[in-house]
Amino acid sequence: MSNGWSRKLFVALLRRYGVHPYRYHRQRRNTVMARVSRSFVDGTLWPEFEALNAALTEHLDRLTDAIIAEAIASDTSEAEEIRGTLGAASS
Repeated sequence: MSNGWSRKLFVALLRRYGVHPYRYHRQRRNTVMARVSRSFVDGTLWPEFEALNAALTEHLDRLTDAIIAEAIASDTSEAEEIRGTLGAASS
């Protein structure tokens, strides 16, 4: 899992279905292990995770933009992309 929110969601889904999530000592914190069948992952777990993770990401993005707009700056757009090579002097 690339972020903590997604990992927490995935672990919660596993527990919802009575599956015990774990990781071995010295595995990275973002590693989640579980003993489940491929058909359960493909047919139930992964599609549900993807849908819920997309909704969670969208919600967190909106919330982050609102907090930044209210507390720091109203412009929450991405930084401008400049074409050219890195380090090239602009004229």
